[in-house]
This record gives sequence, structure tokens and C-alpha cells, in this order.
Amino acid sequence: MPPLSSSQLAHLAMPGGRTDLGRELYSRTLVRVGPTEALWRAVMWNYGWDLYRAGDAVAALEQWRTLMTLRSTTPSWLPPTLAVVLWTLGRKDEAMTWYAAAVRTEPGQFLDSARHAQVLPEWTDAERATLAEVQAAWARNPPAWQ
Repeated sequence: MPPLSSSQLAHLAMPGGRTDLGRELYSRTLVRVGPTEALWRAVMWNYGWDLYRAGDAVAALEQWRTLMTLRSTTPSWLPPTLAVVLWTLGRKDEAMTWYAAAVRTEPGQFLDSARHAQVLPEWTDAERATLAEVQAAWARNPPAWQ
């Protein structure tokens, strides 16, 4: 099966409750697609979200950390995504630090939570609600360098 087909099936399997199959299909894809290939980044990104949505925030964080470590670019999705997963894991101070980075890089999008639905349309309502919690905590005590 081509790597794209495997990853697409994995992306369908995990939210359908077949997380073991999804993990297996993602693993097969990642064995065949290396970090230098364009597809790799999308697969890692989607795998992280599928893990997060399956309730495995620790594994999701690992996926995204691997992605950010092995890629030379710093994508704009990184700060709000890490803020949500770290908040979910109870690592509130780290989550607020990442949220502050989102505000610094995209103040028009993250200074308050009013635009979260617009700028994060692929996120679920629950994920945006979690990000709003992070934003509210950040707003109560923004870093001095903000």
C-alpha cells in the first residue's frame, strides 16, 4: 500500500475507535517515508493529532516534539498546539510559555480567544476551549517580557 494511502487509512481508523490499527498504519507509513520527504511532516502532524484525540496526550507531545526537533523550520502551529497538549498534561506553566510565544508571533490571532474558531477551524470545540483556558491563565499573569 502506498504511504499516502496507509496514512489516510490510519487517519480514519483512529477516530473510528481503531487506535491499534491506526498506530500500525502510521508506523508503516513512517518506516517508508523519511524526514526529508514532504509527506513526512504531514504524517507526523496528523499522527500527533490523532493520538491526542484518542486520549494519548503524552504520545502526541512526543510526535510533535520529534517533528519540531527534526525540521529546521519553526511552524506557526507549534506554539498553540504545544500549549494545548501541555495544559492537558497538567504542565500549566509550560503551556502558558508556549501560549506567550503564540501571542508574540501572532498577536492578532492569540491576544484573546475571540478568533480561535476562525484561526483554528480544524480544531474541535473542546480543543479550542482548552486553548481558551490557557489564554485566560496567560492573560491573568502574562510574562514580564511579553
